[in-house]
Amino acid sequence: MINPTPKQAVKMFKNKTLTFHKGDIQSIKQTCGKTAWIDNRTVHRPFPEPADVYPFAVDSTHVYIICPWCRRIHVHGRGVGGRVSHCKPPNYHPDYRIMPI
Repeated sequence: MINPTPKQAVKMFKNKTLTFHKGDIQSIKQTCGKTAWIDNRTVHRPFPEPADVYPFAVDSTHVYIICPWCRRIHVHGRGVGGRVSHCKPPNYHPDYRIMPI
């Protein structure tokens, strides 16, 4: 698939047909049955500094990252720089910066 929609790309990632840096990404089965993802390339900084995250996949208009706070896949517009996380965890965390790959 040349240019998948964000929903298709997330499905492809979960099915392991779209991914970069395989050795850096882990999945953890939670007790609720959902899968949590961890990207070992993420650099956490002391509060209130944002974490640095690296895309695991890109297409012509999107970057796909693993949120350092909720451990789910987030889709953002292509480009590097600060982003607002799409999740609202119980304990507030700062946003993150998408870094170049």
